[in-house]
Amino acid sequence: MHIRSGDISDLNEIYQLEKIIFKHEAWNQEMLKIELLNNENSKTLIIEEYGSILGYLMSRTILEEHHILNIGVLPLRQKEGIGKILLSSFLK
Repeated sequence: MHIRSGDISDLNEIYQLEKIIFKHEAWNQEMLKIELLNNENSKTLIIEEYGSILGYLMSRTILEEHHILNIGVLPLRQKEGIGKILLSSFLK
C-alpha cells in the first residue's frame, strides 16, 4: 500500500468509492472537486494498492485548526487498518 496526496485526476475514482461507501449520503462530484482543487487549505490523502484507490481522507485547515471533512475505505477492505493508516498519516 502507498499513501500519496490526491488531486483532480482522482475525482472519478473517489466519486465511485464515495457512492459505494455512503450510498444516498455520498458527496456529489462538485463537492469532491472543490476539495481536490482547493490547494490553499484543503488536503486529500489517498491510500492505494496496485494503482487502485482503497481509501481517502479529505481535510481542511482553517487558521491553526485541522478538520477532517470526509474519510472512506473500500468496503471489501474495511477492518484491515486502512482508515487507521490514513488517520495516522493525517496526524503527522
